[in-house]
Amino acid sequence: MLNLYCIADDQPKPRNLNPFPLPYADSMEEETFENLQEKGIISERFDVYSTFRWGTDLIEQMQQTIQNKKLHHDADVRELLKLFNIAKENKSGLIAYGD
Repeated sequence: MLNLYCIADDQPKPRNLNPFPLPYADSMEEETFENLQEKGIISERFDVYSTFRWGTDLIEQMQQTIQNKKLHHDADVRELLKLFNIAKENKSGLIAYGD
């Protein structure tokens, strides 16, 4: 499972792995993450068990991919779009902590 938090593009990653000072966005199941990779939305370079960051530029690229592939109605994509909307409301990107 991934826990995702909002983080501004220019904000440094927290020194420790405790992201609780960051606004919590939501979580994502491993299966959803892997489905999104198979659909070509999330790059294979991201590992569900690691810590990684998606800046606003990368989020925009993924949204464009969703639009190009016409996947707005896909259940996995809708979960991802919810996260993107939370990030947008916070004017931030996302940082993920896998466990």
